[in-house]
Amino acid sequence: MLTLAREFVHSIEHFCLIWLVCVFLAAWLTCKGCRKFRGAVSVRRFHRNEAGAAYSLSFVMVLPFYVLLLAIIFETTFIFLAKMGTMYASHSAARSAAVHTTVNFLPERKEKGDIPPAAWDYAQNAAVQAMTPYTRGLFGDDDIVKDELPKAKKYREAFREYLEMNGKKECKLLDSYIEKKYKYANQAVSVDLRLDPKSGTKPWNQELEVTMKYESPALLPYVGRLLGAKKSVKNPKLTVYILETKTSLANECPKNDTGSLGIAYMK
Repeated sequence: MLTLAREFVHSIEHFCLIWLVCVFLAAWLTCKGCRKFRGAVSVRRFHRNEAGAAYSLSFVMVLPFYVLLLAIIFETTFIFLAKMGTMYASHSAARSAAVHTTVNFLPERKEKGDIPPAAWDYAQNAAVQAMTPYTRGLFGDDDIVKDELPKAKKYREAFREYLEMNGKKECKLLDSYIEKKYKYANQAVSVDLRLDPKSGTKPWNQELEVTMKYESPALLPYVGRLLGAKKSVKNPKLTVYILETKTSLANECPKNDTGSLGIAYMK
């Protein structure tokens, strides 16, 4: 439990602090404002009372700051949701990489500890699919590489089958939204794999470490700049936060001459 909490705040420590401060200030201003207007019996009496002018002036002066606090709370909350998605996606990538590393751990790689290229591809694909529900469909890139388009269509078709199984009607607008979500996840997710040499003396008993990075788009660009968001390298039109999550799983490669389970997952 402590490990999960530590990993959740990893790379978003300052956002957690900002969120707590803004929630406290917003709650304090709300309570203070309610106390001031509690004495007003009616709107007509409030306008006739001269003291009401002073209350209205302070309210107008504080309102922009109050709205800014709410905007920051809204922005950071969506960052937390995206961070939860990266934790799930990184674990999915680690499980996929562990399976396909075990299947394709060839004898010439067994002592060196190299990770097969196929394991990288499957880990990346698993991370993209797991992260797609947490992305926003407003940022689909129309200039995406054609080789990646079939994956987005397959994901959309799988979602359509899911809707049919649950008795829901097909929606073309929803299909386009789902496909754009996948496209953005495909360009915003990056996965790095490595075997930890400190966890074991041989590659077959070393832990597989997965580091996943995700470019989370800012919902409110101007607020995002205040929070330290930067322009995306892959899509300069977007202002993004770089979220990073690390996951470690046992490699559990068979201790034999071939380093393989003998199951042709890749075919």
